[in-house]
Amino acid sequence: MSISTNQDNNHSYSTDYFPLICVLVYHGFTVNHINRNASSRASFEFEQSPELEKLTIRFWNEQLLVEPKRFFAVT
Repeated sequence: MSISTNQDNNHSYSTDYFPLICVLVYHGFTVNHINRNASSRASFEFEQSPELEKLTIRFWNEQLLVEPKRFFAVT
């Protein structure tokens, strides 16, 4: 399994890690663009912000709780 995240100079954040994508959408972040590559993986692009960065750090540190029914509706 490959997990890829990228922060570039035009203030965007992209990831192909589906659980993280679901959590970002759950918390109200909008997918700005979906990049598809030759390996059939898709990378989802979000607007970079301090709130997104904090949430992403909390995700990787396993510090988040979600309401199950609402989370299921996102996925």
